[in-house]
Amino acid sequence: MRKTTIILLAFLAIFFFRGLYMNSYHSLTSDEPVIYTGLALWKTGDFAHSPTHPPGMKLLMAWFTLPLGLNVPIPQGFPNVDEFLYGKLLTFQYNQSIFEKFIFWSRMPSLLLGLLAALYVYWWASEVTNRKSALFAVALFVFFPSIIALSAISDNDIMVAAFFIMTLYHFKHYIQSGETRDAALTGLCLGVALLSKHTGILLIPLMLLASVILLFTEHPVPMLKKFRTEHKSLARKIFAILAFFVFIGVVSAFVVNAGYFFQGTFTPLREYKFEHEFLPGSNSPALNWLPVPLPYWYLKGLGSSQIFAKDPHYFRGQWVTTEDWYFFIFSFLVKTPLAMLIMLGIALALYPKLKHGRTIDMTLILLTVVGITLFFSVKQYKLGIRHLLPIYPLLFVLLAMLWQYAQEHVTLKRALYVLFGWYLISTVMVHPYYLSYFNELIGGSANGHKYFLDSNVDWGQDLNAVKDWMDERGLSEIGLSYYGSDVPELRGIRSHLIPCERTPGKHVLSINNLHGLLFTGQPKDCYAWLRNVPPSDRIAHSILVFDIP
Repeated sequence: MRKTTIILLAFLAIFFFRGLYMNSYHSLTSDEPVIYTGLALWKTGDFAHSPTHPPGMKLLMAWFTLPLGLNVPIPQGFPNVDEFLYGKLLTFQYNQSIFEKFIFWSRMPSLLLGLLAALYVYWWASEVTNRKSALFAVALFVFFPSIIALSAISDNDIMVAAFFIMTLYHFKHYIQSGETRDAALTGLCLGVALLSKHTGILLIPLMLLASVILLFTEHPVPMLKKFRTEHKSLARKIFAILAFFVFIGVVSAFVVNAGYFFQGTFTPLREYKFEHEFLPGSNSPALNWLPVPLPYWYLKGLGSSQIFAKDPHYFRGQWVTTEDWYFFIFSFLVKTPLAMLIMLGIALALYPKLKHGRTIDMTLILLTVVGITLFFSVKQYKLGIRHLLPIYPLLFVLLAMLWQYAQEHVTLKRALYVLFGWYLISTVMVHPYYLSYFNELIGGSANGHKYFLDSNVDWGQDLNAVKDWMDERGLSEIGLSYYGSDVPELRGIRSHLIPCERTPGKHVLSINNLHGLLFTGQPKDCYAWLRNVPPSDRIAHSILVFDIP
């Protein structure tokens, strides 16, 4: 046990110290200025500002930076201001003298949440296998490229992923124990997941469906321990399940209301005007009187969530408006290390043997993985693999089961050792460019932009890499078209904007800008003239260099 603990701490230390390095290495990404919202909410308490996403991560990031004594601008037009614009002003104008320290501390919650998720992976895996197999699951977590990248920037995806596995872990414990404490912890974690991101709401149907499936097995269902002493009828079991969901609903609703400082709770449904019919009858006059036991701005934000958006997206080298139901499936196949995909294939082939004695765990894992993937596959909102992040900690637990099974089968054990070595090599070699990682199925990270843009490849994270590249070549000035929210001048980069017509010079372009994902006010096809020009160099897999004579 002592040896296992030492190895676990070593893995967590690798994750933590590498995260600190990545924190300092990454420039400010395109979405990180939303920390302005968190600071503005602490200062004003006005949740009418930027209601589209829940405020959990924004408030947490801001809380970590409060000791810095930041100068937070609150203009006269607040709350109707652009959080991205004011986020950049907050970082690089009002607090320019400490902007690096500010960015560093705003990212610390992501790293700590990543560590928390790793611990839950270990605890769950050690319960269904053994400590050595659980260490294998933690190793997979610690070296997974997308988790490394998203734990080193201010982003709510790592928060919802952490509280997904935490909620399901405590839900599993309640099914097995019937203890009120486990039910309360389930409701508490569910509430924080709902505050993290709107996709946290998927936990409710997933747990409900798992409960229904367990009704028809020999395993217990969510029911208090004191009611398990004798055989219960199906009706009693159904009542127990409903009582459990009412209980965790009350606990999670309290947490969500607390996250919004209890603003607008029990607002009648008639005062909402939803952009989408995201709930059955949400726009029905017959339900106008119904008071909603959630904060006004939470439900308002859920109704206007980008999950329902139908914006064009970039896929396989072109802009499309079709649904592309396999967008996220393809993302999963090319953004997950190939060695891990092979291990998952083996685990599925051995599913009947791995499931033995683990029905509850397998039910929760497979329901979550399939449910989240299907949900995003049928929705129009097509962006990065980060939206599937909650499935990965559960997949690591599944692979811990495979690792334990392999210890009694020599050939499989040797194969897993080879695959694990391949996994480590493929992820270590991409350091420090984890965000734009792609596996061998498409030829590696260098080809990622041929299929995807945005947070799968380029989030503006590599501006510091541009400065290193210039210093290595002794360049004093470049033509630059940068996608992220950072300021090149403050990073020591002297540059001029690349024009939209053919111009001689050394041009450095973010891949997003090259393909038309521009936020600079320029036309979408501004750099179409460069798309067929072979780049002379590449910076960090997210930025291309063109030498135009």
